[in-house]
Amino acid sequence: MQSSGGIRKAVGAKNLDILQQFLIEAVIIGILGDVIGIIVGFIGIHVFSIILSQPGVLGIPLSGMLSMSPIIVIIAFAVSVCIGIFSGIYPALRASRLNPVDAIRYQ
Repeated sequence: MQSSGGIRKAVGAKNLDILQQFLIEAVIIGILGDVIGIIVGFIGIHVFSIILSQPGVLGIPLSGMLSMSPIIVIIAFAVSVCIGIFSGIYPALRASRLNPVDAIRYQ
């Protein structure tokens, strides 16, 4: 990510532009990870509920006992996006404050 920020800085991008770019990238990566995690979670719950509902696995049918609460999914999604934003702030600030000459030198 720093390479694109360094090039943009060298050609005259403002600090705010580079900060926005890094934060948008962090949020997009966080959202993609969230969506993949939610999909894998739903598939996992479905597979485990099928396996556990078979007679003889635990001796008791457990169909319908595994579920994913929508409020928990929303909270997990929001926390993950916040973590993505906070973890993107430091590199974004660092890249936006680079001297254009130093930005090109480290490409």
